[in-house]
Amino acid sequence: MLLAVISKPRMGCSFPLVQRRLLWPRQTPQPGQIPSPLARLAKFLFKAFAFPTAYYIVRKTAHQAPVENHEVQSNREAKKRQTLFFAIYSPCFSAIFPRMDKQLLFAFLNPHRLGVLSTIGPNGFPQSALVGIAISPNFEIVFDTVQSSRKVANLKKDPRVSFVIGWQGETTVQYEGVVRQISSTELGSYHELYFQKFADGPARLKWEGITYYVVSPKWIRCSDFDQSPPQIVEFTF
Repeated sequence: MLLAVISKPRMGCSFPLVQRRLLWPRQTPQPGQIPSPLARLAKFLFKAFAFPTAYYIVRKTAHQAPVENHEVQSNREAKKRQTLFFAIYSPCFSAIFPRMDKQLLFAFLNPHRLGVLSTIGPNGFPQSALVGIAISPNFEIVFDTVQSSRKVANLKKDPRVSFVIGWQGETTVQYEGVVRQISSTELGSYHELYFQKFADGPARLKWEGITYYVVSPKWIRCSDFDQSPPQIVEFTF
């Protein structure tokens, strides 16, 4: 059954102005069907950039001399389509997928409890190990180890380290920093941060040779290949 909705005549008209709309029953827009502000922004950017950019590229390439080589002509057309695609859709991608900032980076790193730590060995070759980590809001990484491990000897000679964090999917963080040793007997905020991630941390204080380290960041790169186009963001400290 169709419902007819007739509006009242507008004031000032010499004849009744009747507007008629046909509505299906129960066709009230649901909250999920209402375009979000982000979607409206993407639509606006598409209209603002698509047509002027397409017109410019078409005009720029319209007067190119034809070539006899069909392969060269095909490559030219493919390059034109690729340029047109990225010129039109890049603003929309930027609106839908905002660039990662430090707040989003911390939100990605904080849930992770494991990271691959790399140190420089005595012969100059890197040595890597999987360690438990806790991350502060300042992107400092806290981890523990024992004195008998190779990494302790390496860190005494060279405090430069690197981490790889995140391997579920194709979003990964590369991390480079400088390490410093903290007390294993006088507990502080770094120990509390670590014990929040690892409930068995206090029990490990009884281990022989247990040692705690804090890494200060110098450079971080976040690579997100789960979205298209991929997003790669770097931070320096």
